[in-house]
Amino acid sequence: MKVKTDNPNYLKDLDSNALLANDLRALHNHRKKISESQQINNLRNEVNDIKHKLDLVLYHLQDIRGTNA
Repeated sequence: MKVKTDNPNYLKDLDSNALLANDLRALHNHRKKISESQQINNLRNEVNDIKHKLDLVLYHLQDIRGTNA
């Protein structure tokens, strides 16, 4: 059973004694931040992958120039 608390953003679950957040706007903001963080991490991984590939290209280019010189 859940009951209201002094703070309207929270409910108290009497069965488990848990304090439950009841603010949907905060939940949506939290989920949005998580999504944005995941997008940033994906972009960071893509940039690192491109940097690695560029390093390989430059390495092979130096190798080709070294053998033809």
